[in-house]
Amino acid sequence: MMIVDANIIVHALVTSPYSEQARGIFAANLEIAAPDILIGEVANALGKMARTQVIKRSQAVLFFDTLQQMPIKLIESTPMLANAFSLSLDFNHGFFDCVYIETARLKAVRLLTVDERLIKKFGPLFTNIIHLTDWTP
Repeated sequence: MMIVDANIIVHALVTSPYSEQARGIFAANLEIAAPDILIGEVANALGKMARTQVIKRSQAVLFFDTLQQMPIKLIESTPMLANAFSLSLDFNHGFFDCVYIETARLKAVRLLTVDERLIKKFGPLFTNIIHLTDWTP
């Protein structure tokens, strides 16, 4: 199992420099998982991209439909929220990122991201956080 954050899924859906690699994780025959907040985070990102005309509304709708069909195991996040909140406060970092970190920590698996700020801040403490470009199946 490997945890992916919302950035990975957005790059898998919307063409970007990371798209090929992000899409490749689904061909790697791994169980891809994420906390259940993923759907809302990706929906928010797609909505913002549509509002700012990075993508068309019709594309956002198609990408959201695709998201719901992606083979991602959604993990109930409620048990992780208190620890994620503490981590967020302790490190002065966004709560949602901390939910992904806490999910990976509790499941003892890797967290895949393209968020370099997250890796720089938490990588020394949580060595299971890896950048998409450093990932190999």
